[in-house]
Amino acid sequence: MKKFQSMLVVGGGTETWVPGTWTPPPLPVVPPPVVPPSTSIPPVDQVLTLAEATAQCTLDGISQLLQPQAFQTCLNNYMNP
Repeated sequence: MKKFQSMLVVGGGTETWVPGTWTPPPLPVVPPPVVPPSTSIPPVDQVLTLAEATAQCTLDGISQLLQPQAFQTCLNNYMNP
């Protein structure tokens, strides 16, 4: 790493430039990107959780309040392919 050419030292009411004594602080550490967890077993990874299945059935247009049996069937289909 290249050093800067000089540094200002303050003390005792005087200011003195000291050549080549200051280096910039290190760069912050950047964490690696987050990778979603996986079991690496395709059938297991394809089964949805209850929350995911509920969201998917709702997106499919099935109402949990108006069509409870159809909604339950939808949940079962997504959670147990």
